[in-house]
Amino acid sequence: GTGRNWAHVNSVDYDPNDDSIIISSRHQSAMIKIGRDKKVKWIAGAHKGWGKQFQDKLLQPVDAKGKKIVCDDEYSKCPGYLNENGGFDWTWTQHTAFLIDSKSNKDVVYLTVFDNGDARGMEQPAIASMKYSRAVVYKIDQKKMTIQQVWEYGKDRGSD
Repeated sequence: GTGRNWAHVNSVDYDPNDDSIIISSRHQSAMIKIGRDKKVKWIAGAHKGWGKQFQDKLLQPVDAKGKKIVCDDEYSKCPGYLNENGGFDWTWTQHTAFLIDSKSNKDVVYLTVFDNGDARGMEQPAIASMKYSRAVVYKIDQKKMTIQQVWEYGKDRGSD
């Protein structure tokens, strides 16, 4: 509606490797890389709801061997998103997306994010104690347009 903060950008980080910025858009549950030319380079987030002009910017989840992870039709739920054994999950209403400068370069970016966990999988859990927050690190191959979850902490702690 009128005046609604549709993006809620809560962090901006600069990538000197290609003179771009990475924003955390909480209300979109997405991290977005934007070049100095003001064009979106990639979007790390569930695929549901993005217009045609952004479809080729959405990152494809992969496993540690680079194999495509098959998610649901909307790419809002990927194997492991509620699984205790890991897997892949997007961030949900996240904050503080920052590069790990020492590991990132012009081809591969390591991004650390605080995942609040609200509306995980695009739905609220029936009971508040089913929610959890986590810290997560993603490896993004900017040439292949892929994203791999390489580390997380907090999921195993649940609502604690």
